[in-house]
Amino acid sequence: MSQIKQLNLATLRVAKAVFLAFLLGGCSPSPAPETENNPDSDAVAAEEADADSYSQSLLDEGWRKGNLEIRFELAQAANASESTANGGQITSVWSTTITARTTQEVLVIPDLRVLVPDSGTDDERRSAMESSPYIIEEGAEPTVEGTVTNSLRFESNDPNANDYIRLTRTVNENGKVSDLSLTNMHPSLYGKGHEVSLRLEYETQRETSLQAVAANGGLPLSDNNVSNPQERIELSLFPAPNADGLNNYPYIEESLPEDLQATVTKQHLDTLAMLQQLMSDAAPVQFMMRAGLVTYAESDKLVLEYNYSGNKQIPYMAGIEGFIGTPSPNTLKITISLTAGK
Repeated sequence: MSQIKQLNLATLRVAKAVFLAFLLGGCSPSPAPETENNPDSDAVAAEEADADSYSQSLLDEGWRKGNLEIRFELAQAANASESTANGGQITSVWSTTITARTTQEVLVIPDLRVLVPDSGTDDERRSAMESSPYIIEEGAEPTVEGTVTNSLRFESNDPNANDYIRLTRTVNENGKVSDLSLTNMHPSLYGKGHEVSLRLEYETQRETSLQAVAANGGLPLSDNNVSNPQERIELSLFPAPNADGLNNYPYIEESLPEDLQATVTKQHLDTLAMLQQLMSDAAPVQFMMRAGLVTYAESDKLVLEYNYSGNKQIPYMAGIEGFIGTPSPNTLKITISLTAGK
């Protein structure tokens, strides 16, 4: 249990650091017919016209119709056994897999190789640093597919216990991915390439069972339950951090007072130091922030890849029982592709 407490405290410290790094009607007799004079219908039509006009203006500026694809693959498992202070034994066997894929019609910038141009005003370059290389066209719906599986068997045998000398808990879970999307994407200030924020949501049917044998002939415990949880995974992915400071991008507005400019710079440098620690796998755990996103860029195609394989990635679904032993495999692979149409 001491290992569990230590890891939980480490997770809280990382979560705190992440937070600091990113601080800165009535009824009517019958419904009105949807005619051309209906105000709501007119508003929707106006919004659609504005969206079409904006998309066309981007196309006129050289943007291209294209496709966004996101792939997510998580594999975690462990088979661990530990002795207790009372001469008992704890065993935890679990396995989790999540695979998902999203495709989406988008508009992409004229040249996917361009990050932040070397020329132009500071305002123009700062705008480029804060801008995404794609937009989703109005009305374009993503195609999302994916599956989730999770199983766990946790067993505690303690013949000297005062309450239960044997306790067994099982979990069997299956479901589907309902959302895999990017909530942010832009050139990174901390390294070469882009950084992104990714969200994955899934819903499952979870069957749990708890069985316990009481000490001294006491009443046994039995509990079975079926639930339908909805969960979310959010990740912030950054490129490999620079070793010698921030990128030479104009990230500060000159109108800010000097003391605020210094504060903003310090916050960015603190984030850079944290990313360097995450990249070296020296942090206690790999949590929401991840470093090592690699950017491959061509004029018509942009690919971002993140791969992690190690023992510091937290169990996403196994629960507290997953914190004993060393998970293997414990891998995460994310691939994001932007492709311009021919």
